[in-house]
Amino acid sequence: MRESVPAPHLPRCRSCTPVPTSKLPGFGVDTTVCDASLRSWLDAPVERRLEPWLMPAISMEIPTRSDGLYNFPNYTMIRFVSAYVSLISEISMSSFKFEKTKLLSCVNLKGGVGKTALAVNFSAYCGKEGKSVLLVDLDPQTNATFSCISVEDWQDHSEKKGTVANLFGTRAQTTAAGSNSKEAADLIIEGVFDGVDLLPSHLDLFTIDLDLGAQFARETIIRRALAPLDGEYDLIVFDCPPNLTIPTQNALACSTHYVVPVSPDFLSSLGIALLQTRVQEFSDALENPIESAGILLSRVGRPSYFRQQTKGTLRAEFGDEVLSTEITERSSVSESAAKRCSVFGMNDQAAKTEFTDA
Repeated sequence: MRESVPAPHLPRCRSCTPVPTSKLPGFGVDTTVCDASLRSWLDAPVERRLEPWLMPAISMEIPTRSDGLYNFPNYTMIRFVSAYVSLISEISMSSFKFEKTKLLSCVNLKGGVGKTALAVNFSAYCGKEGKSVLLVDLDPQTNATFSCISVEDWQDHSEKKGTVANLFGTRAQTTAAGSNSKEAADLIIEGVFDGVDLLPSHLDLFTIDLDLGAQFARETIIRRALAPLDGEYDLIVFDCPPNLTIPTQNALACSTHYVVPVSPDFLSSLGIALLQTRVQEFSDALENPIESAGILLSRVGRPSYFRQQTKGTLRAEFGDEVLSTEITERSSVSESAAKRCSVFGMNDQAAKTEFTDA
């Protein structure tokens, strides 16, 4: 016969009638707790975790059986389902559609293909042409960030205001005074180029998939965070890491368009079809239509038979999706990043023309 012991973390109350909990999930022994303590045990942990989405469910009465005992499994399931439905309704895709702002993701499964150079310089070009642009760096390598501001300025801003990692919650801290979670507008660095603001990245994004492993709707965190900025900018450009992990998924979940930069070498051209298929599947799953802006040949080096053959293969396979403009590998592009300016601030007219035409 099992020994009756008090339920953990459930203080007894002399004013209430004890309720048997031998069938209550999570208790391996027969014991009794009072009605008030039971309600507290069921309500508080879930309420804290899902508040305010759970509030409509909090007022529900605990169902009872004909013998007067609480029907614990049914009650718990009803509470969970009610909370989950309310949560999904609250963060539904239709609630966070961008009606005025265009959003562009620069994506590829391989690094070193010119994603950052394209994101930074396309943003700079649009800003130069009178558009209001927000450049969002989602790559933990922070290359787009350091192409716009110095390491010292980034460190100061990160400590005083925060980075995109705060939106994901990886740098959020909860103290006695409350949470230090940030709004997107709090994290933006204004005027890195003419007409261009920056939402900087952080190294903490390297472990973001582990940090958000059990997070609700983790693919739409950035979508929800940037929703209040709809109409504040004409264009939002995402510089994505070379993979399809959570940062890239977040960019695609709110983008209206995506572009695939690719250098004309064998390894860089692998996986483009797979990438496009996965982007489409992801777009369909989240009910967020996303349009391909094309495949851009970038970091094109000196003419060679193999490069020409690779370019020909890409154009034959993907047809008009491959843009006619090509971005040549130039020292001025790398130099502009080191000087924290765009190519439009360099004395290289050919580079300016290529990024303008792109």
